[in-house]
Amino acid sequence: MILTAEEIFLRDTIFSFSGWRKVVGQKKLSVNDYCSFIVAAFSIADYFVSKSGGVKLKILLARDSRPTGKYLLDIFYYIFNNHYSFEVDSLDIVPITQTVAMASQNYNFFVYFTASHNPPEYNGLKIGSSSGEVLPESEANEVIELFQKNITTIEYKNEKIGLFIKPIIKNKLMTLHQAIETASKKLNTILQNSHIKKSQNFYKNLLLNILNKNNDEVTKSNFQKIKKQVKKNGYKILCDFNGSSRINSIDKIFFEDLGFNFIKFHGEVGKFVNNINPEGRSLNFLKSKMEENIKDALFGYSVDCDGDRGNFIFTSDDKIYQPDSQSGFALNILAQIVYYKSYMPYMCRNMAVITNDATSLKVDYICNQLKIKHFQAEVGEANILK
Repeated sequence: MILTAEEIFLRDTIFSFSGWRKVVGQKKLSVNDYCSFIVAAFSIADYFVSKSGGVKLKILLARDSRPTGKYLLDIFYYIFNNHYSFEVDSLDIVPITQTVAMASQNYNFFVYFTASHNPPEYNGLKIGSSSGEVLPESEANEVIELFQKNITTIEYKNEKIGLFIKPIIKNKLMTLHQAIETASKKLNTILQNSHIKKSQNFYKNLLLNILNKNNDEVTKSNFQKIKKQVKKNGYKILCDFNGSSRINSIDKIFFEDLGFNFIKFHGEVGKFVNNINPEGRSLNFLKSKMEENIKDALFGYSVDCDGDRGNFIFTSDDKIYQPDSQSGFALNILAQIVYYKSYMPYMCRNMAVITNDATSLKVDYICNQLKIKHFQAEVGEANILK
């Protein structure tokens, strides 16, 4: 059976309301993928318009550090700016956590280009709203169905690819392959602008607000105690960025404000030295650096490509401890609950922990022991937010 280019794209793409992803290659998009994402951009824009109620929309775009993300962002930025009356801002390469935080600042929708913790040859996208959440399942399925309809409607596909290409190549005679090559080279979106700095400041303030929601004097005092202890002992924090989008985030600023000596490794954006998923052997390099700095490094951590997943290694009594992913997550939950119970007990009156149902039973045990409600949802961050 011979498949069309459109059928191949649909077959090879995983669609879900948590995001779309497929293998696209590590350096550049194929002609078929490029054309398919052109159709995706028009389809997603059409969906946004259908939900606008006639109001001019403000859209936020950003991506993780995969090299192919540049092509995806360029396609969407160009189409949204030139074929729709959207106001479009781009953060370029920043973590998805920073993107969804910024999306709550007067944006109607965001599109983030990522394949999460999948290998670097994958890429895709997530679509979300001003709430900072990905679209609910029913709405996400509307977008998916619209795209699947449009990409298999040859008249629609050809029209949109023509609208995209012709103004760029200025009607020169070219094959489709030559036209796409020319378009991808000419599109060079101006991305480094004030929006990145603005998003960093907002993200940092949001994080501080979460840590001290009610501007509590006890929390302020605890921060001062941390700074004093850090300064006294000269503590270090080590980070293996592994080319992650978090390189462009607030990690260094945040920890250095607390007085830590922040030491980073593999800090070139998009250069992946280890596997993107920060587990197992991907942590060996960080572990070796922790051993070299065992006297004064409190902990080290590594993150994935879009900056929302990580693992850490810590020291205690001159020993290195490397918890598995589930144990690390459980320790994180335990630390937060104990802190709130100890210093802000009023925060615990209606506190609950929500995790995916695939999460370790360690979290359930911790919540039971500390008398905190624990709810579980299906796998996927979208289900947690819902």
